[in-house]
Amino acid sequence: MTREMVMQTLYELAGKPSVKGLSTSFKDVEKGSWYENALKWGQSKKIALGYPNVCSDTFGVGELVTRQDLALMMHRYTTVTKESKTAFDYGRTDWFDDFKNIDYYAWGPFTWAIQWEFLLPNKQGNKVYPRGRVTRDELKYALSAMIERNTGKAPSSVPIPSSAIKDIEMVPAKAATCTEPGNSAYWKSKTTGKFYKDALGKTEIPENSWILSALGHAMTHVAEKAPGCTAAGNIEYYKCTRCGKFFTDKDGANEISKDDITVPATGHSLVRTKAKAETCTENGNSEYWTCENCGKYFADANGEEEIKKDSWVIPAAHKENDVIHPATFEDDGHVKTTCTVCKKVIRDEDIPRIGEVKQTATQFTYSGAQPALVKITDANGGMISPEHYSYIIKDSNGNEVEEAKDVGTYTFIVKFKSFYKGTSEEFEFKINKRANSLKIKKGKTYKIKYSKLKKATKKLSYASVISFTSKGQGTLTFTKKSGNKKIKISKYGTVTVKKKLRKGTYKVKVKVRAAGNGNYKASSTKTVTFKIKVK
Repeated sequence: MTREMVMQTLYELAGKPSVKGLSTSFKDVEKGSWYENALKWGQSKKIALGYPNVCSDTFGVGELVTRQDLALMMHRYTTVTKESKTAFDYGRTDWFDDFKNIDYYAWGPFTWAIQWEFLLPNKQGNKVYPRGRVTRDELKYALSAMIERNTGKAPSSVPIPSSAIKDIEMVPAKAATCTEPGNSAYWKSKTTGKFYKDALGKTEIPENSWILSALGHAMTHVAEKAPGCTAAGNIEYYKCTRCGKFFTDKDGANEISKDDITVPATGHSLVRTKAKAETCTENGNSEYWTCENCGKYFADANGEEEIKKDSWVIPAAHKENDVIHPATFEDDGHVKTTCTVCKKVIRDEDIPRIGEVKQTATQFTYSGAQPALVKITDANGGMISPEHYSYIIKDSNGNEVEEAKDVGTYTFIVKFKSFYKGTSEEFEFKINKRANSLKIKKGKTYKIKYSKLKKATKKLSYASVISFTSKGQGTLTFTKKSGNKKIKISKYGTVTVKKKLRKGTYKVKVKVRAAGNGNYKASSTKTVTFKIKVK
């Protein structure tokens, strides 16, 4: 069935309303044609929309109607004629294998037509063919079912236009290509050999009037590009933006393949720079290679590991030797640093004695890492950096530990090293539990088919019905607060939906708590509602 035949059928079902004062803006509607009034009325009521896009300035006269476009016209017809008992109940189609083929503009109407069984899926019940074609029998069934569902009475007949020429057949449209002509759709009588513009054989046309001339190539020029070390180049060539073919000339006389246009990469031409040891005053370098063509640098002779410029530089450096007299709590110290190669004195300075060892805090909150325990200054008020001391830490049982990062009570002393010598007094501190962050994002909807639930109980994890931003620390526990008694949730989150639960949507309210652990407190209780949908 063509699009104008469907529109004519709907126009006649509506009683062929007057079209006085109406017009149509569709450019492909022939003036005085048998379907013109139907298109005038249909466009004024927004039943007839454009084709191939709904906003096109053509209706698609002569084009075969798709199932989704038929549904769109039927749905709009129902609302216009106020036969709307079903018009706003859309249902769902997302369980059919080909539901993603439904175009956005027809999603609601097509889903509506499937929901109310005006259009039927295939025998297996898993596909709905939104872009499939419509036969005369399918159109008759769809319109009869729609009218009966909305009015309670089946129509005595459906006025589908028919041709007086019984043996008429369609010759489908064929798009013209760059080199071959095409044709618009037309109809031919097998008996008389006459040709027609429409499916009903009402407008005769001369032979070959349907021919569409070949389009010719739409050439884009691509300039020659020299190859690089790693990137391929190309010869000068032309590409047709319509057919995608390649040519050496702008007239398209000499076709070539995509491989013919490519000029392979040249590869690197590498020059080696030998390694050189650094000295006290001059930089050295590791071994590297330079490409004479592209100027890039590599760490290997095959040019596989690219490196940055100057990454091979080994800075000049003295071979230092320290003579240290450590500072203590009572006395200043001294350090003298000399190069063992050139004998240069690099450093010769006093080290102020140790001043104050001050504890930063006695109470900390667990963070997963050892906190900063002390602040140490010398006798001049300067900070002594951690590289010059370490800790001897013991837990509450007197056992020495490498780090104090878990919850508990600890003691420690500071032991100096390097430029300093001595030990501090003993200090005590405590690490307390951290607050537990349990955050629930939302309760989800879990869908179960009744056909499966009818046979067996369904069990699922809490992750199927609850989405968390943060699960906090420690074991999660769940307590059902309200909901259907055939839906249960265990202490540790297993959701059980008992068999034979009827179709419907069920809300379940649950309390959730994270138990915490040795380093985290128990969380506060959170409440969330999820849904079980049996369909």
